[in-house]
Amino acid sequence: MTPKSNALAKAIASAPVVEPFDMSPDDSESDGKASKKARSDHQAQSSNRDGTQRNKLAQCIEGVVFWHDRDRRCYATLNMGGHLENHPLDSTAFKDYLAYRYSQEFGGSPSGQALKDFIAALRPKALYECEERAAEVRLARHEDAIIFDLCNKERTVVEITSNGWKIIDSFSSPVRFIRRNGMAAHPNPELPLFGETPLASLAPLFKLVNVKDLASQQLLIGWLLGALNAAGPYPALCLISEQGSGKSVSARALRKLIDDNVSLLRSSPRNEQDLIISALNSRVIALDNLSSVPDWLSDGICKITTGAGFATRELYSNSDEVILSVTRPVLLNSIVDFSNRGDLIDRCIFITLELISEEQRRTESEIWSDFEAHRPVMMGALFTIVSSILKELPNVQVKKLPRLADFAKWVTAAEKCLGWESGSFLESFNKNRTEAVEDALEGSLVAQALLNFMQVGAERSLSAQELLDELNRRRPDKESSMWPKSPRGLSNELRRLAPGLRQIGFVIEFKKRRAKRREIFIARPIEQA
Repeated sequence: MTPKSNALAKAIASAPVVEPFDMSPDDSESDGKASKKARSDHQAQSSNRDGTQRNKLAQCIEGVVFWHDRDRRCYATLNMGGHLENHPLDSTAFKDYLAYRYSQEFGGSPSGQALKDFIAALRPKALYECEERAAEVRLARHEDAIIFDLCNKERTVVEITSNGWKIIDSFSSPVRFIRRNGMAAHPNPELPLFGETPLASLAPLFKLVNVKDLASQQLLIGWLLGALNAAGPYPALCLISEQGSGKSVSARALRKLIDDNVSLLRSSPRNEQDLIISALNSRVIALDNLSSVPDWLSDGICKITTGAGFATRELYSNSDEVILSVTRPVLLNSIVDFSNRGDLIDRCIFITLELISEEQRRTESEIWSDFEAHRPVMMGALFTIVSSILKELPNVQVKKLPRLADFAKWVTAAEKCLGWESGSFLESFNKNRTEAVEDALEGSLVAQALLNFMQVGAERSLSAQELLDELNRRRPDKESSMWPKSPRGLSNELRRLAPGLRQIGFVIEFKKRRAKRREIFIARPIEQA
């Protein structure tokens, strides 16, 4: 026996919980072989048990339909008797289903390893032998219809066509919906009261969302209708007002109409990846009480509203890339006008809520009791309007489409059903955008300095450094940290401001390098002043 073996034998022999015994070399070797044999026998028994359990699990998937999506994620459709459910293969819900079926058929429960191995064996079957389908969240387009998941226990959905809408069961649904954590059930929608127009049915919403002018109401209804279009792009709705105007309550109410959730509003995400993941798990991104929007969040919102692709590694231990792609409506609220980014302004609808007087103020219980009483009819009204959009959309002609053209055309198709004047929505939408651009330029130090520098009718072509020198002499705030500190910083700021500046008549062009000189051409024509 080696010195190391002797030391181990002495330690075991001297342990107080072990009776003294003779550790001769032959006994040690014999015990070691016996221990190895015991472990081998245990592993064999465990393997046999798991193998038997896997065979039994194979009998538990009768009636289960397997499929995969275009991103190679695999799913199972389960017949629960009264309805169908769709679950990812690696989800807890599918494991629970298998364990339940196992206990019903054979008693007891399978081991975790047997479940893991069995599900791993199902993946190739779902991937290579079964059909490819889209896994949808809350809303989807199927041929000429829009399908809305009510997320109730019965798994019923609403089918909206150009001929109207109806509630159908999960067996009749042409779309396979996935339930994400936090998704809440909607009540069954109801038709408007006899003789009541869809617009009149939405009136209770404006007892809660405190806007009185027609243009703001058109924009709010337009955003809701846009969110019910299964295909983007979508505008970001920004509710802005001081404290006491019911911003958070209004935002919750708007989201509850189209995408109810146990957490209706969330704080700002930490990074772009969190933002994308949040979008994958819900229909609407709703961010509460924003005091500012950093560059990365502004860019992320722009991507999500018009269609974003985000790539990351599947695991830290491998090089496989996962592509996450999503397009979603966005809802924001803030005390201040936080947007000074031209690209974000182009994708936003800004609504200023009116202050709620003390006479108008109600308790939360009163607010939500009233809202829930009217929610089924308001949902029915929205679905009725969407049905009319599907009918009218092929005939809609818009001479001058704005940014987010598909959204503008979609809501324009609802004007007849809503009783709005033809072209009135687009007029409200363009006016809102123009006012937002003017506010952003007014709040931009660079834009104000440029307005002072460029007189009406002037044209200049300068390098970025020359332009920065000129603007430094006209800088409105000498202490602000927001002022560009370099020619490159100025160029980047001008690129962000360019869409808004063009709307008020400026011409801004970044010339190619010529004789090692890159110039910025700026003009302010007289006829545009």
